[in-house]
Amino acid sequence: MFQNPARLNQLTNALVGVLAFFTLLYLGRSLLIPLTASAILSLAIYPLVALLERKMHRGIAILLVLFLIICMLSAIITLIALQISSFVKDLPLLEQKIADLLLSLQDFVDNTLQIDPERQFSLLRDNIMSFFNTGINIVGTTINITSGILFYLFMMPVYIFFMIYYREIWSNFLLEVSPRQHRPLLSEILAKMNLVVRNYVGGMFLVIIIVSILNTIGFLIVGIQYALFFGTLISFLAIIPYFGIFLASTLAVLYAFITKDSLWYPAGVLIVNSVVQFLEANFITPSIMRQQVQLNPLIAITGLLFGGFLWGVMGMILSIPCLAILKMILDNIEPFRPYGRLMGVEKPPKKSQPTPQLPENPDN
Repeated sequence: MFQNPARLNQLTNALVGVLAFFTLLYLGRSLLIPLTASAILSLAIYPLVALLERKMHRGIAILLVLFLIICMLSAIITLIALQISSFVKDLPLLEQKIADLLLSLQDFVDNTLQIDPERQFSLLRDNIMSFFNTGINIVGTTINITSGILFYLFMMPVYIFFMIYYREIWSNFLLEVSPRQHRPLLSEILAKMNLVVRNYVGGMFLVIIIVSILNTIGFLIVGIQYALFFGTLISFLAIIPYFGIFLASTLAVLYAFITKDSLWYPAGVLIVNSVVQFLEANFITPSIMRQQVQLNPLIAITGLLFGGFLWGVMGMILSIPCLAILKMILDNIEPFRPYGRLMGVEKPPKKSQPTPQLPENPDN
């Protein structure tokens, strides 16, 4: 199979290069995560900055856009924090509901499975201790993630400012280090990269707002408390495709099941989630993000898992736009177009219908 030493040497060098690349991504995640997120956001907000630059200095335009984004995020975080504060105040009532539910479950197990209450208590105690220990680990992990996010939120505006302010330097550098015959193609790729990121970030932001409004209205109709909190949570976790919506929807259904005495409420939450997700997947997202690069679901899920392995939650969030950029680059380089088609959902061209053959004349 490897009778050609040169071919074997090329394959070995390629494998070593890929391994070194992903090792660098993992070891340098503290620096690369905010840089990657800042680069994506810089491309997304550049059109607004360019519009403001016509009437003011570039630095002032960038600072004004960043200030507006920070104010908007602060308002969203404050709104969610108020909902969480009210939710925490109702924790004693939630604990009582859980205790009543456990007592009902204990009676059911005693009458159905004939397990004595002491044995049930022992099993329940062991499971609660296990859940408590797991909760401690989750809290510790959450604190670490929160501190990391705060660091990113502090550094990212600085990165974004200088990336946009000196944008000509970055693009000119890439053009100067590339061969002259490849510069037109590189310029085209850079322009398309800007368009891909802008469509993704802007489209995703609009989808989040619409899904949040629809979920909140649906939960209010069903009669779920903290409808705004759960509606916003589900829409924001939609940033993580496939997994985020499932996790948030499960939390909302469990909350309705624990706090309400009728199964109608969790069923209603499930129906609202299903209807909204159907509208989002079939009408909202296709209409808003129709110009977005379409990724193969298998590639997207694999990228999500691999991004989560390398960079955690931020890796899952950044994996989709990075994969979209990669697919766009592969689509525009002739030798790599088959790999770009592999990452997409483009259907193969339809085969032409065969021309019907006239029956032969038996007399001839």
